[in-house]
Amino acid sequence: MKILIIHQPGTAGVARHVLDLVSGLSKSNIDVWVIYSKDETGSYYRQSMDSLKQRGVKFKDIPMRRSIGFYDFISYLKIMRFILENGPFDIVHSHASKAGALTRLIPLKLNLVYSPHAYVTMNKSLSRFASLFYTHLEKLLSMRGVTVVTSIKEGKEAVRIGLNHNKTHLIYHGSESLCCDSENITNRDLYRQKWGVDSDTIILGSVARYDFQKDHAFAVKFMFWLHSTYNFKVKLVFVGDGEEKVAIENLINKLDIKDKVIMESPANFKDVMPAFDFYFMHSHYEGFPYVLVDAMFFGLPLLCRNVGGAEIVHDGINGVYLDDFSPERSALKFLKCIRTPQNITDFSNASRQSSSSFRLKDMIENYINFYNSIKNR
Repeated sequence: MKILIIHQPGTAGVARHVLDLVSGLSKSNIDVWVIYSKDETGSYYRQSMDSLKQRGVKFKDIPMRRSIGFYDFISYLKIMRFILENGPFDIVHSHASKAGALTRLIPLKLNLVYSPHAYVTMNKSLSRFASLFYTHLEKLLSMRGVTVVTSIKEGKEAVRIGLNHNKTHLIYHGSESLCCDSENITNRDLYRQKWGVDSDTIILGSVARYDFQKDHAFAVKFMFWLHSTYNFKVKLVFVGDGEEKVAIENLINKLDIKDKVIMESPANFKDVMPAFDFYFMHSHYEGFPYVLVDAMFFGLPLLCRNVGGAEIVHDGINGVYLDDFSPERSALKFLKCIRTPQNITDFSNASRQSSSSFRLKDMIENYINFYNSIKNR
């Protein structure tokens, strides 16, 4: 089987998913080709690309920009020419909105697969005009190919946009054990010592860029209400950077909880996650963030808002399902769920057990089966 993967984002979740998928497919003796945008890639992507090339994966740099503009037409022509010169491909799988739009507009007979990685229409801050524009655009483009969604919520958004159920297919992300137990213990001790946090303090942590989508303000207000209600040993840790970091610092100072919040510079999630006691998913919206699965592999209970992927949270068993609109009610619910240290231990054990349903090898197998089912349609 010969598969072409096309994507524009080269960092964060989309890049990781593409690299995991490409690696798994190449190990299964599938001929994999990738169109990517070099200017959008990070160091992790470039390092992984070098090792994948050694396994026979072919990469082609075609610049693509996030914003809409005339340059998209040039990218479109280059992608179409590449397909004509290097095809035929059994499957052409585009990832995220830009690559998805450019690829599905190509007037060639192709077996098209599209993964949105969170529809832009899930962003409730969009103006009415923008929301209608993207809704109709996605509905129009969905007439070509099949869409792979990664969560129930993303699937519901596809149906709301106007896709038929038979045009969508659910495949969850997968991960794997990331570090041995001894490494996790060492990293936990190192970071907690760095932060001046003792072993009795509960850490609610997240690894995310500071922007509107990730909504760090919700977590800050959650901490304010938590300590206004009951003063116990819990701290909030943000790991990352971004355009809204200063605004979040100002909110922390305004609410006078600077001693309750730690703002750590960007770090590898594999190193920093073991220092957490809960993973806090405070985003406005997500397709299905990898960090939820990673957190479960580390045995971290989940504090989760109503985002894509929230269905993996079994409320009161492997985590706490938060009130999507009220940090205050969310804080009160959290307090009720962690009355004893045994509760946290039970949460952790259940979370680690839940991770077995989201193994990377199962994700790869599901994609291969899916590709085989549509390649001869």
